[in-house]
Amino acid sequence: MSQLAWHSILLSAAKIISGLASIMGGIILARWLTKEEYGTYSQLVLIASTLVFFSNFSLPRSLYFFIPRARSVDERKHVSFQVITATMFFSILCTLLILPFAPFLANFMQNPAIKSSIIFIACYLFFLSVSDLFEPFMVSVGHVPVMAWVEALCGVGFILAILVPLILGIDYRCILILYSAILGIKIIVMLYYFFQMEGEYFGVSVLGGIFKKIQYAAPLALGSMIGILGRRIDQFIISSMYLPAEYAIYARGAFELPLITLIPMTISNLMLPEFVKDFSNNRVERVAWQFADKARKVALIFFPLTILMLILAKAFIVLMFSDKYLGSVPIFRIYLLILPFRITIHGVIFKAVGKTYLFIVGDLLYIFSNVFISLVLIKLFGMNGAAWGTVIAVAIFVFYFSLNNSKILNIPLSRLFPWYHLLKIAIVSGISGILVLPLLYVINSYFMQLIIITVLFFVYYVFFESQIVLYFMFF
Repeated sequence: MSQLAWHSILLSAAKIISGLASIMGGIILARWLTKEEYGTYSQLVLIASTLVFFSNFSLPRSLYFFIPRARSVDERKHVSFQVITATMFFSILCTLLILPFAPFLANFMQNPAIKSSIIFIACYLFFLSVSDLFEPFMVSVGHVPVMAWVEALCGVGFILAILVPLILGIDYRCILILYSAILGIKIIVMLYYFFQMEGEYFGVSVLGGIFKKIQYAAPLALGSMIGILGRRIDQFIISSMYLPAEYAIYARGAFELPLITLIPMTISNLMLPEFVKDFSNNRVERVAWQFADKARKVALIFFPLTILMLILAKAFIVLMFSDKYLGSVPIFRIYLLILPFRITIHGVIFKAVGKTYLFIVGDLLYIFSNVFISLVLIKLFGMNGAAWGTVIAVAIFVFYFSLNNSKILNIPLSRLFPWYHLLKIAIVSGISGILVLPLLYVINSYFMQLIIITVLFFVYYVFFESQIVLYFMFF
C-alpha cells in the first residue's frame, strides 16, 4: 500500500470518528438540556462556527500551497512561522471585535442569554480559529499519522467535554470552554512539531511575504464565507424570528443525514485528478460519461435512503433526540428532499477546468434565493417555510451548476445525468416504500419500526432492482 493510500485511510478514519463523536454529542445535549437551553447552546455554536471563516481569512489553508513549494528548511519554517503568527493575530483581533456586538447578537437572535454568553463565544471562537492550522500544518510537514490520532482522540474528548458539565451540574455553556481546552491540545501539538522543525526563523519579519499568503487565501476565505452563510442562512433567519426553544425544534430537524455527504465527496476527490487529465487530453466525452455514471451509482444509495427515512422520520427523530422534538419531524422530512440533489459534487468539473470563480456566483445565488424564498414561505407555512426555502434554493443551486457543466462539456443538459436510470431507481425505491408503509400502523415500537422496516425495505429494493436489471439483460 502506498503512503498516500495509507494516509488517506488514516484521515478518513479520524474524520469518521470525529464525525460520530459530534453526532453523539448532539444526541446527548438534545436529550439532557431543555429546549430553551439547547436552543441557546445551538445559537452560541452557530455564531462561533460561522465567524471562524472571518477570523482567520483561511490563512491556514495557504500552508498546503506554500510549505511544499519552499526550497529550503529555513524557508519552510519561515512560512510556517508567518502563517501561524498572522492567524493568531487575526484570531485575537476578531475575538476582541465581537465583544461589543453582544447586545446586537442578543437582539437579533431574540435571546438575552447571548449577551451574557459572549465570553463563551469569544473563547471558543479564538481556539476554533487557531486550531484550523492543525490539519494543514501537520499534513504539509508530513505528520499525518500523528494528526489522525490526535483528531480521533479529540473527537472522544469532545464527548467528555459534554458529559462532565452535564453530570456535575455545571453551567452548560462551560461546554464551550472545555471544547476550547481540547482544541488547545491540537494547537500545542502543532506548536511542538513547529519548534521541532529544522531551520531557523529568528529575525524573520511576519509582514515580509505574508501578503502573498493573504492574496492566495483571500479567494478561499471569500468562498468559504459565502458558502457557510448559504448553508446556515435558514438557521439565522429562524433565530431572528423565533424564540430559542422554537429554534431548537428547527435546528434538530434541519440537518442532513450524518456522514452521508462523505460518499459523493470522496468520489469527487478521486474523480478530480482524472478529470483534469481528461480535459487536458480533450477527452470531454469520457468526463461526461464518468460524471453521469458516478451519479447513477450514488443514486442507488441516496434515492432509496430518502424514501426510507421519509417513512421512518418520526421513529428516527424520537429515538435520536426524544419525543421533546416531535415538532422537528416535518422539518426533517422536508430536509430529506435535499438528499437526491447530493448524488454528485456538482463543482468537480469547475475545479477540473480551473473555473473556480463560478463557485462564488453559485453561492451568492444560493444565499439570495434562499433568503427571499424562505422569508416568503415562512409567512405562509411558519418554520417549515424556511426548510422548503432551503430545498428550493438547493434545487436552483444544482440547476445553476448543471447548466454551467453542460456548457463546459458542450453537451445538452439532458445528457449530463442518466435520467432514465435515475427514474428507474426512484420508481423502485417508491414501490419498496409503499410495500413497507403499512407496517408503521402495525408496529408500535419506534425501535422495532426502525429495524424491521429498514430490513424489509432493502429486501424489496434489492429484489426489484435486480429483477429490472435481469429483464433488460435478457429482453
